[in-house]
Amino acid sequence: MMHSTGGYAPPAPSRADRKIRTVSKGHFTGHLIADDGDHGRVVVVESHLEMLWAVYLLSLPCVATIVEQVAFNWVDTVDKNHQKFFDFVVVLHSGERLDCEVKPSVRLVSGQVEAELAQIAAQMTPDFADGVRLLTEKGLDPISTYNAEMFMGMREDDPDVDVVALLVIRELRGAASMAELTEVIGYGARGFRALVRLIMHQILRIERHERIKPETMVSVWGNS
Repeated sequence: MMHSTGGYAPPAPSRADRKIRTVSKGHFTGHLIADDGDHGRVVVVESHLEMLWAVYLLSLPCVATIVEQVAFNWVDTVDKNHQKFFDFVVVLHSGERLDCEVKPSVRLVSGQVEAELAQIAAQMTPDFADGVRLLTEKGLDPISTYNAEMFMGMREDDPDVDVVALLVIRELRGAASMAELTEVIGYGARGFRALVRLIMHQILRIERHERIKPETMVSVWGNS
């Protein structure tokens, strides 16, 4: 990520409790940078579904950060010890922590995954997490996922343009299109990206549930 002085500062390494291969033939792996600490932190994923969920979760205003592959020791019904690695632990700004298992819905037919997660949740203490969530592709709204990817790609501050964008929307009454506001800001695509960041930070809101585009109508949160 870019340092405030203009130079590049590398992100902190992954906090995963087990080593994840970043190259695997015939198997999806990837990484992204979570906004954690001064220069961000690497988050490694092992499936495309995990990548989609990571991007979406990081777009939610209530989420402070996520940590991948977090270990938890548990005991099954025949007293056998196991170590579970949760795909993500989601840390909320409230301090709440949610352990998340990411699985395609086709893997849930037998009910074994849900049964195991229920056993694990029963043994979990509040100092580790406040709950367990099962995340599938059915929980991802394509529109919200698209917009979350846009937030991720345009989240880097552009201070000069961001200031102008704030001044422009300060005068906004009612709704206007992203294209109209971009033209008033006067920095071309940089102005559009600044508006996307204002949506991300819940300063602007989208008038209808749709993919963000130049024609999208937006208004200021709290204004009638």
